[in-house]
Amino acid sequence: MKRQELRTSEASRLVALVYAVVRAVEEYNEDYDPREVRVSLPRRPSRGEVLVEVEAPGYSLEDYSWELDDGSRIVVAPGRGVERLSTILRRLPWEVWRLEGGLLRGLASETSGSGIEYIIVYLVDGRAALLEGEEYRVSIPGLGDAVAAAVHTHPSGSCALSRADVLSGLDLMINGGLFEAAATPECMVYMLRIGLVSEDDYIKLWTSRHGIIPPLSLNTVEVGVVA
Repeated sequence: MKRQELRTSEASRLVALVYAVVRAVEEYNEDYDPREVRVSLPRRPSRGEVLVEVEAPGYSLEDYSWELDDGSRIVVAPGRGVERLSTILRRLPWEVWRLEGGLLRGLASETSGSGIEYIIVYLVDGRAALLEGEEYRVSIPGLGDAVAAAVHTHPSGSCALSRADVLSGLDLMINGGLFEAAATPECMVYMLRIGLVSEDDYIKLWTSRHGIIPPLSLNTVEVGVVA
């Protein structure tokens, strides 16, 4: 039987938190600049609630509530921000690797030996689904806009994104997801959106005949490596 696990981790809750902030901003401002939006450190004003204050000069923003699977809530509200949203987004793949690197390296080592790929799908409700795929192939199930990010495994020595990875990542980001990544025993390569994916960036990535060897920095999409 193929491996299937549904779990909650520090990484999965972090991804859901950042997703909720991005969702709150994009709900009211599709043309926002993530460099101009500033975010406070999350606080816990009451049991079961996490408050994040967001400062978005020149943009409309109202209170926004996002419920997680465990019944807790993320509340995003206008306030005084400290750190740029673009900085938080760029740090997110690094934080996921820091928190989940041991698990991802172990799964990637299995892929190097057997060819069977795995994927961790980070859901918007704070959970993560670990799924076993096929030999040198794994895909996100039909979860649509329920996916905040995804990391699948590659065998050792292939820290790059294939064309299939790029297309899958574009689909994830167009549906609101933040990043897609591929992990090997040595490193993790990621494709991350900074703001809404622009039409020009989408066309450049979609029409790429081959995969991508990082780094790559476009207007709204970045490809990089965590090692």
